[in-house]
Amino acid sequence: VSIWPSIVEVCCYALLKALNATYKRNSSPDKLLTMYTDASEDGYGVFIFDDHRVLSDAPIIIVAGRWSSQERKSSINLLELRAWRIGIRTISERKDAEMKIGIQGHIDSTTARSWILRNRAPTYAANQIAAELTDDMPQHNLELHSLEYVQSKRNFADKPSRKYQAPSQLRPFDV
Repeated sequence: VSIWPSIVEVCCYALLKALNATYKRNSSPDKLLTMYTDASEDGYGVFIFDDHRVLSDAPIIIVAGRWSSQERKSSINLLELRAWRIGIRTISERKDAEMKIGIQGHIDSTTARSWILRNRAPTYAANQIAAELTDDMPQHNLELHSLEYVQSKRNFADKPSRKYQAPSQLRPFDV
C-alpha cells in the first residue's frame, strides 16, 4: 500500500491507537422500550410502549406536536430525524437517571433510519442532530437495541403526526 508522505505520521498514530485500544462490552439494558416515530409536513408523533411502566403509570405514551413555520420548511427526512430526537428526549426526561434503557425503534423513513444507524448525515442540519443523538443517548443511559423500518400504514405514530393536517390532506386509511 502506498501512503501519501503527508499522512504517514497520522496513519501510524491511528494504527497504534487501534492496536492498543481496549473495547468495553455493552451491558444489557435494565428494560426495553418500543418506540415508533413519524413526521408529516405539519407535525410529529411519538408512540412509546412502556410495558414495564418505566416512564409512567401508563403502558403507552403518545407525544404529538406541530412543527414551527421554520421547521416546516425542512425536508421530510430531516423532520423524521427530529421526530426521533423528540422520542429520545421524551424517554430521557421521564426515566430514572441510573436505569439503562434499550430502545427497539421503528421508523418509516429509510433515509432517517440510515442516518441514525450511521450516526451521520449528508446535510449540516441532519448531521448536527445525528451527532447530538450519538452523544446524548449514552449520556442518558439509552442504548439503541434495534431500529427497524416500518410501513407508514403500520406505524403507530403515523396518526398522531397527522393530527394537525386539514381533513383534505389526510390519506384514505387515516379517515
